[in-house]
Amino acid sequence: MYHQLTEMERYPLSVLKREGRSLHRIAQALQRSPSTISRPAACLNN
Repeated sequence: MYHQLTEMERYPLSVLKREGRSLHRIAQALQRSPSTISRPAACLNN
């Protein structure tokens, strides 16, 4: 089951991704699974 990120989690995701952090490290920082992070992170590339 896919769990969406909250608005409060999306901003740190964008900052960490901009810093070049890996999805695994971002997931650890947000205490979420990497699969939960992958979908919104992919949208940031567009």
